[in-house]
Amino acid sequence: MAVGYIPKQGLVALKSYKYSGSDKSIIAKYIGQPFWEWVVTFVPLTMAPNMVTFIGFLFIIASYLLTIIWGSNLEGYIPGWVLVINALFLFIYQTMDAIDGKQARRTQASSPLGELVDHGCDALSTTLLCLNLMSALQVSGWWAMYSLTFMMLSFYAAQWQEFYTGALDLGYVNVTEAQIGTMATHLFTAFVGTQWWTNSFLGLQYSHIFVLLATAPTMYMAGDVFAQMYKYLPQQKIEYPAAAKTFLPFVTVTLAFTLWAVCSPGDIIHTHPHLFFVAFGTMQANMISRLVLCRVTSLSFAPFQPLPVPVYVVAVLCMLGVLGAGTESAALWGAWALSIGGYLYFAYGTVVDICEYLDIGFLFLKEKKKTAPPAN
Repeated sequence: MAVGYIPKQGLVALKSYKYSGSDKSIIAKYIGQPFWEWVVTFVPLTMAPNMVTFIGFLFIIASYLLTIIWGSNLEGYIPGWVLVINALFLFIYQTMDAIDGKQARRTQASSPLGELVDHGCDALSTTLLCLNLMSALQVSGWWAMYSLTFMMLSFYAAQWQEFYTGALDLGYVNVTEAQIGTMATHLFTAFVGTQWWTNSFLGLQYSHIFVLLATAPTMYMAGDVFAQMYKYLPQQKIEYPAAAKTFLPFVTVTLAFTLWAVCSPGDIIHTHPHLFFVAFGTMQANMISRLVLCRVTSLSFAPFQPLPVPVYVVAVLCMLGVLGAGTESAALWGAWALSIGGYLYFAYGTVVDICEYLDIGFLFLKEKKKTAPPAN
């Protein structure tokens, strides 16, 4: 039964929605695509494309849970075999993420829901993959915050651009190369050991140098998006302030978590990094997924989102110095639960409404109704 999460006019718009995008990656074109076309032939035609996506996402969750057993504070020894598994599971995730669309076309099950599930899992995975990598590099605190912020910024900027242009155009260097680089880093670290990254060169840890070099392309891609949109918006007679409002949720969530960390009485960015970063990343993933939903349903995106409001309150209380370390710890657990619970609620409402309106399955293919032959 539908829950009425998506307005009627949004559901109607789903039937006319068509995905548009391109991928200029050389690696994806000449190596990835032939491999993925081969792999998808082994997937049963009875498997729903969303199931392919979801299975890939489960590998990222498993990889993250395995990592935090050893690196609960993003620092400390992590066995080489764990890093090899992280690389392997990321490879599986990348493969599943690449073939879900191909499986949708094979089974004639393409739908806007598939795009929502794909982008949603990607948004959630971004935080977990970042934390896995930070654990391997022995990067914590503000360096980790810097890394995660720019990864989420790049993701949000791409979806923000697609919200207005209607097309997702990936450049010559994009997520494919980033994932390959992450896999290579895990395998390299498995060979040299996590402590190798704590060595210094010119006063900077190897890991910090790596972070600066790795985030440079991300900063470039985000900057390129803004430059393109600076030209595109006037052509479409869209005012800059209106477009800026659509970016507001990312900015306010980032500022709130940053302020909280700066004013934290218990230094939570170091004492509870996983709770803090998962809450931050999942909250951003929620904003991204809502933006995607509004795009595929042709609905407007509200610049004010109520979900992060409790985080805004906690950040202000920390700034005013009225929140103790014990209370802050409880607030952090609350923010973590709010971010995950809020996303699950959003996902449930979205999936149920779309599945019922389009008469499709979520993780399982729904048998198509056969048309009765005309009577003689």
